[in-house]
Parts: sequence; C-alpha cells; structure tokens
Amino acid sequence: MSGGGSRGALQAGAIFALREAGIVPDFVVGSSVGALNALHLACHGLEEAGLTRLRKTWEKVHKRNVFPSNPWFSAFRFLQGKDSLHGGTALRKFVTKQVPSEMKTFGDLLMPCYLTATDLRTQRLYLFGESADSEFLEAALASASIPVLHPPIPYQDLQLVDGGVLDNVPAEVAMDKGALEIWVLNVGYGGQRLQPAKGVQEIFGRTINVVLTNSLFKDLDRAMENRNVQLHHLHLSAFRDVSIMDFSRTKQMMEAGNQAARAYLVSPRPLSFPQPPSPEFVAPLRIPGAREWVSASARHIVD
Repeated sequence: MSGGGSRGALQAGAIFALREAGIVPDFVVGSSVGALNALHLACHGLEEAGLTRLRKTWEKVHKRNVFPSNPWFSAFRFLQGKDSLHGGTALRKFVTKQVPSEMKTFGDLLMPCYLTATDLRTQRLYLFGESADSEFLEAALASASIPVLHPPIPYQDLQLVDGGVLDNVPAEVAMDKGALEIWVLNVGYGGQRLQPAKGVQEIFGRTINVVLTNSLFKDLDRAMENRNVQLHHLHLSAFRDVSIMDFSRTKQMMEAGNQAARAYLVSPRPLSFPQPPSPEFVAPLRIPGAREWVSASARHIVD
C-alpha cells in the first residue's frame, strides 16, 4: 500500500472489495499512510469486526489529527527553525488509539507486517517488521511522517521520515519476501497529467509525488521481468485533485476506492511481460529540444 495522505481512504475502500472477493493477504507491506492501513489490518484482521473498525477510523479522522497547525502557527514554527510545519503529538495520539493496548511488537500482530522508513542521515530505506521483538509504533509513525510537514522520528542513531520518499509503493519488498501474487493499492501518482500546481503547499506536494513515482515504475519493471510474479496494480485515481491534507471527503473516497476495486475484479489484468500499452496511456510529449522519457512500466499504468 502506497503513500498518499488523506487518499489512504481509497485504499480502505479497495480493501473491503478485495476481502469480499475472498482475497486475503499472507502479509502486508506499506509506506506512509499505506503503513498505517497495513498496521491496522495486522492489528485487527480482515474479518467483519476489523474492517468495520477500519471504516470507522477513516470516517472519524480529521485534519487536526494529522496536520494540527493552522497556517499562522505553521509560519511561526517555520520562523522558529522547527523541524516541521506541524508537531507530531497529534498524529502519535491518533495512531496509538487505533492500536490494541496489548499489542506492542511485530510478533504480537495477527499477520506479518512490513513498514518502510527513510533515514535522512544515510539517505537509505529501512524496513521494519522482520524482527518479532521490535516495537511497531515508532516504525509506523516514522513511515507516516511526511518531511517538512511532520518532524523526523529519532530511532537508534537514525533520523526517520516517510518511507515513501524512497519507496512509495513497496512492491519490491513483497517480491523480496517471496510473494508471487501481489496486490498493489496505489493512491499516489500513476502516470496521468494533472492541472498546473498552484501555491507553495501544492507545488511542494506535487514535487514529492514526482520523486515517489520513480520507485513505483522500477518495481513494475521488475515485476514484468519476473514471469513467476503476478502483480495487480490498482491505481486508485479518484479525487486526484484533492489535497493530501484534506480529510473532509473520506467517506466518498472509501466508496470510490471500493467501486474501483470492484471494477478491476470483474476483469483482473495482472502485469506480466510483455504487455500492450494501456489504452489510457498518454503518449510521451515532445517539445523543441527535448522529449519526455517514459519507462516501459509507465506505459502499462491503468487509471
């Protein structure tokens, strides 16, 4: 499950459709908000009670739970030289409330759960979940801490932020764990052209998405090269113009994610090599003196 802020509600809706179709994962992998959804599934399971809790969690989440500062206070934090525009206390409280009190470590979870985080000191990706004795809360918070918006999470000698910075759609982790059938719930960028970005926050968010996209295409390339892997890439593209900080339409997003997954399940199209270009694929742009370069996997993105 990828990162995407409030768009994580789309993932929740897709999860409901996949479970209804009898698709139950052996393990889950997540980055950023995808890490929080993955952790929720690992804590509460995919039976009716767990999925009901997931739905209610997304219905009640509010901007103040994730991005609590108003513009003036964010500006004040910036002028003070703080590490982020928003404090991390609100997000920590909200995530902690969603976790059963008796669960502390990855070994306590109902299924294996792998979460990614990026270390700003070494500029490397770290994977959590392989050690049953390790606690998962700090890993989940680190994976969900968007640089600049949230403060980095200190861990051992590391300075951890959003795992999506280096691997927004961690399908490669699933492949390394031996998965032969992978269901990617991508709520980030997927190859479509958007309207021009306006305003500092939107331009910053769009810039982050550009960085994150490259890891997705690399994972899709690897999946297509391995004939033993079936990778179902569900690009949940509804509400693409809604800010990652806007939690006012999570109910509608869950419904849209559910409908998108149901539509895909009518005629699944797992990636395998070779594949024809997606009919939704937009041909690379040519401008005087330059040409848009598009990887092979980008040609198979389906909105």
